[in-house]
Amino acid sequence: MSAYKNTTAICILTAILLSITTAATLGAENGLRETETIHLLPTSSVLLVSDQVDGVADPQFFDEYYVSAMDYYGYAYTIWDHNALGSPTIGDLEPYSAIIWYTGNSGQYPADDPYFGHLTLSLSEERTLETYLNTGDQDRLLILSGMWIAWNCIANSDDHTQFYSPLFSALLGLSYIEDNFTDWIHVDDDWALEGVGDQFYGTSSYEIIWASDFNYPDQLEAVFPGDATAIWVDADEEHHHYSCVYACGEKTIGSGEYHIALLSCPIESIGDQEERNEILHNLLMWGGTHLINIQPTSLGGIKSLFR
Repeated sequence: MSAYKNTTAICILTAILLSITTAATLGAENGLRETETIHLLPTSSVLLVSDQVDGVADPQFFDEYYVSAMDYYGYAYTIWDHNALGSPTIGDLEPYSAIIWYTGNSGQYPADDPYFGHLTLSLSEERTLETYLNTGDQDRLLILSGMWIAWNCIANSDDHTQFYSPLFSALLGLSYIEDNFTDWIHVDDDWALEGVGDQFYGTSSYEIIWASDFNYPDQLEAVFPGDATAIWVDADEEHHHYSCVYACGEKTIGSGEYHIALLSCPIESIGDQEERNEILHNLLMWGGTHLINIQPTSLGGIKSLFR
């Protein structure tokens, strides 16, 4: 299984130049190739955390799907290569109004596996993301995109229950159902996602073009009714459980709201590029992430563009 009013031109230029310097330093220090991958001004931008290697012998890289959405709508963004840079600290996350953390084929084993549990998100990373969502003076958003994130972080395969997690249980309100242990779904290109009238998927039906070499994605339910969408629909038009659970609320420490969404049908497997762009854009707007129309620069690196 598995986002101003400008005060002075000098202030804006200074912020942009500072961002360029920081990004260029990161890229040079980590030997990243030159590609059009980093937008600047991170005070209200998106951090893409590319975490697709942990526990995967031959990883697939889906960065281009996420980058294309950022470029299409003109979001300012930076890519964090988890394999090269390791886990981002709270200091690394704080400048950003939104985090999109995608895990590719990582997370095939349940959370209680002593060697391969908590690879998609370590317990330390879960705590860091919980702190990120609950602090700061602006709305913050976390989007988790990966078919096995829940399985790898909270599934207790020994007794078919879910481990308590402040991130998944308290903030997200995720209910990890018995079917994930006993009635796995095998998704292919004959399957679809069906929206339930929410602000992300609307009432549309989305074709699935399964991008991964692996399968058996998570089926999700929400503790609070109405906080789930994108129903899995098989080739026989039988409806299963949901592929997206989301929640928002007041922060416990900072001001503003936190927003969190988990997608077990990851962005890379949803329909065509226009549909993927729209869904990510809808999620970012819901989370309070604003567009900043700054042109991309040739910094950073995305492995999938060179494969």
